Amino acid sequence: MKKWMAAALLLSLALPWSVQAEGNTIIKIKGEGIKSQALEVDGTLYTEPKLLEAANQWKVTEENGKLYVTVPSGEKTTEKVQIPQKDIDGKSYVDFSYFHKQSGLDYEYNEKKHWMKIKKQKPEKSKKGETKAKDERPVFLLWDPDGEFGKDTPYFSNNAGRLLLSPTWGSYEGMRKFTGIPDFAYLKQAKARGMEVMPLIHNDFDLEGTATWVRDKKGIDQWAKKMAALAKVYDLAGYNIDFEYMKQKDAPLFTDFIRDIATPLHGIGKQLSVDITVYNEGSSNWSLCYDRKGLSAWADYQVVMGYDETPQASRYAGSVSSYPWLESGIKRLLQDIPPEKLVLGLPFYTRVWKGNPGCVTSGVLTMKYSDEFVKNHHLKPYWDKTLRQHVASWTEGGVKKQVWLEDGDSLSEKMKLGKSYHLAGYAFWRHGFEDGAIYDKLEK
Repeated sequence: MKKWMAAALLLSLALPWSVQAEGNTIIKIKGEGIKSQALEVDGTLYTEPKLLEAANQWKVTEENGKLYVTVPSGEKTTEKVQIPQKDIDGKSYVDFSYFHKQSGLDYEYNEKKHWMKIKKQKPEKSKKGETKAKDERPVFLLWDPDGEFGKDTPYFSNNAGRLLLSPTWGSYEGMRKFTGIPDFAYLKQAKARGMEVMPLIHNDFDLEGTATWVRDKKGIDQWAKKMAALAKVYDLAGYNIDFEYMKQKDAPLFTDFIRDIATPLHGIGKQLSVDITVYNEGSSNWSLCYDRKGLSAWADYQVVMGYDETPQASRYAGSVSSYPWLESGIKRLLQDIPPEKLVLGLPFYTRVWKGNPGCVTSGVLTMKYSDEFVKNHHLKPYWDKTLRQHVASWTEGGVKKQVWLEDGDSLSEKMKLGKSYHLAGYAFWRHGFEDGAIYDKLEK
């Protein structure tokens, strides 16, 4: 279960920023019917906004000092999306390096002669009966709720698989009201590292609000088109839907909701992932609220939150994610979910338990501070061959304490399950909890 007490809405005001033209390289643009010029600023190509209309796919407008593109969102409908602008000597420019592909344009840039040739993208051709190849690389998704992942942040190498970042953009209600732009610097930084961005949208654990929302067919249709347009304009991988705590009876309606937002996303080549729990027959609103078999028809991935085996509210101490519990959960899920659609979510945290059975309390211990915790408390954890974790038990101030550690060894064992059951990949909760060296350990 994820906590959104301080969920980071990775959105910003699209205020133009200014630079002086002096020292910037002026680029002559070549192209049929195109009379314009570009500027190279710190390695980025900027053009006049109207150039994004050259492929006849986008319409560019300026309203109250803000720049918008209007893009198709269906057969006869369009959506208006704000994009950032750069003010150079009092004139507005756009980041052509970032937006050209989405607007339907390709370009050839001669850096030495300072010219750029613009052309429309050619439609992809395929042989009869041939379909576009699916990306078969394993998924490595990192949830980044605070939007703090930086250019120098450790992560898996590009050789590991398909690298996804999932910053929290907020709730579905927040996105309904949103009219600005995403954090553009974050998106550019991710792209520069060869990573795709799949923002997380949640339901704030709002039981009644979610029940109302999944019945709002008109609202969902409008919302789905808006989100698809944002994904198209900003070149997102798609979205990660994290709806938790819903009414069991609404499981079919939640599946319909996923269908309604997946359809426009799939129409533009984007994907949708849905976070789910391990099966728990005794948990109606936390586990039985998902029709996992039905979701498989529409979601590209279902990401199982393979943690909170022993939740915070438990009266008995235990592991956050033991190997036997996780394997049992995977086997059950695979009855309803194809392995190529199941992503294994793993924890970068554990819990430290104190008290006697029946009346324990716990606190979160992140992997980042685990070694320091073990050292400061003079612990000698032992390896539990069954649970496949390091475990420690001690007494402090007359109070019994226990911890089942998550580290490179325990996570490596759990990742073996992904390979054994041919799962689609892995997800990790969350950035900021980890020891930076963990990625090299796991990749090896």
